Amino acid sequence: EPEPPAGALDALVDRCNDLLLGGQMSTPLRQRLHQRLLAIPATDTLRRVQNVLYLITTSAEYAVQR
Repeated sequence: EPEPPAGALDALVDRCNDLLLGGQMSTPLRQRLHQRLLAIPATDTLRRVQNVLYLITTSAEYAVQR
């Protein structure tokens, strides 16, 4: 399975930020997402997307934003 393109991780976080948090993601949440995603193999894109969605939708920022 091919590796995702360079910048895919940032693009995923940015897109979810725009869609779920209206572009208002805090730096600490962004850092937590990056740390978690880097622990998942780059080829496991489904798991990366699932983790981003889970971590955002269970965050306090999402609860306030809704």
